[in-house]
Parts: sequence; structure tokens; C-alpha cells
Amino acid sequence: MVEISIILNSARENYPMIGLPDTFIFEPTVKSLNKQEFKDFELIIVDACYSESRRRWLEENAEFTIKYLNAFPNRFLEHGLCAIASMKNKGLIHAEGELVVFVDDCTQFPRWWTKRVWHWFSKGYWPMSLTYYYEGGRPKLLKPGDRYVERFYGRDYDKTEN
Repeated sequence: MVEISIILNSARENYPMIGLPDTFIFEPTVKSLNKQEFKDFELIIVDACYSESRRRWLEENAEFTIKYLNAFPNRFLEHGLCAIASMKNKGLIHAEGELVVFVDDCTQFPRWWTKRVWHWFSKGYWPMSLTYYYEGGRPKLLKPGDRYVERFYGRDYDKTEN
């Protein structure tokens, strides 16, 4: 059993990212999860645009456990309705982790993100994290010199603290 199940719901086409038109939809998320210091997690993607080419890309590029699920059959999507709750429920059915975290597609995580989420959860806190940043109307790619603070359950946690 894994410690963390990360669930990502997606209904986007392959290259719809503002400011990054040549970047594949799952690339920022998968590449940043490959670099995590804490490796005891799985990624579950429930995709309304499921395709074999996406599945192959994920198998070739993910260096961790991944479950890629088709959002269909889904009675809400089949009638053109929003289906986020039912897609999350499908992800939960397949989750094996003690902690379940929901994220957005195109999110790029700092290398310590899973480590810090697990650290605070194991101490009894309920971790809450927003890990994508925007600058000038487009997603910001963080550089080593950037200073930022994560907020976990009302407590500021500086990136330099252990």
C-alpha cells in the first residue's frame, strides 16, 4: 500500500496550456512528480479525453505508480454535464493511499511537495496546499532563487525549514 494517492481529473485536449502551447497536458505534473524526494505515492488520472496515446506517454514517462482511467461510462459526461464529482469518486475507488490529495492538471510541484504533505499529515495536521503559481497571466516556472511559502493548515512553513 502506498502512503499518498494523488488524484488528477482532466477533460482537456493534449496541448491547451496558456503560454505553453507546445507542452503536453500531463508533462509538467509527471516531470515534477518524477523528481519528488518522497517516493511512496501513486498518481491516479481520471480522463474525459482518454486515449491510448496518452496512456502510452504516461507509461513511458512516469517513474512512479500510475493508474490511468477513462472517465466513461459516465452518465453526466454523456449528457454534456459537468462531472468533476463523479470523476473524483472514480479516482477514490481506485486509491490505495492512506492520504488522498486532489490536484489540477498542468500543476508543477516543488521536489519536496509529497515529503512535506506527508510530514504534516503524519503529525496530525490536515495539509492544504496550492502549488501552482502564475506570473503575467501564465503559469510561472519557479527558479532556485525564488522565495515562496506553503501554507499548511494555517501555519506558514518556509521552504528552508526541516
